[in-house]
Amino acid sequence: MGMGLRAGLIATAALMVAPAIAPVLAQTIDPAADALLRDLGTYIDGANGFTVDVQIEVDELSPRGQKIQYSSRVDLAVRGNDRVYAYEVGDLRDRTLWSKPKNQLPAIMSLSMRPRVRSCPTYPKATPP
Repeated sequence: MGMGLRAGLIATAALMVAPAIAPVLAQTIDPAADALLRDLGTYIDGANGFTVDVQIEVDELSPRGQKIQYSSRVDLAVRGNDRVYAYEVGDLRDRTLWSKPKNQLPAIMSLSMRPRVRSCPTYPKATPP
């Protein structure tokens, strides 16, 4: 697998799951987990293609103290060393990323990564009787 494609895959995965893993990054890395990830990288480097399905859930605390949960699902497929397809459907955005045989993923990402924000209804404050 080419270095350019590997860098593109890492960037794509990081952008899609960054909100979910931010708290985890502050922790130290378990040596057993590090070894497993290195084995996975070696396997992927030799594979002709692979797919990954990810379910992401993020909890956010509103200014009023309510816990709001956002979720999304990401399907990622890689074939050969020049084709990537990622599809995300979620509460905050829907997006599709793909690369052409000449790997134009960075140009496509800049067009596809505009978040879709749904408007939330605003309720008036309750007035005591």
